[in-house]
Amino acid sequence: MKAVVTRVNSASVSIDGSVCGRIGKGFLILLGVAPEDAAAFGDNFNDTAMLDLVGTPYIMDSAAPALRARYPLHTPRPEDVLHTLLAYM
Repeated sequence: MKAVVTRVNSASVSIDGSVCGRIGKGFLILLGVAPEDAAAFGDNFNDTAMLDLVGTPYIMDSAAPALRARYPLHTPRPEDVLHTLLAYM
């Protein structure tokens, strides 16, 4: 695994041309992780490219029924999943 950390005035992340995240001033961290070892959280159809790429995709409980049917792992809040994962570390 490799990481690059840099300060930015703004940054965004796009998958297949769709912006799935952006920040203003802060730190941009590029972390080299194999897609099958990654998890992602989505709540709308613009997140499907990202969710299809990772090994553990989560869809928010508030997402459209078609998305909840497509992705078996659901959560009301990403924090709940992250707290559970941290408890095992």
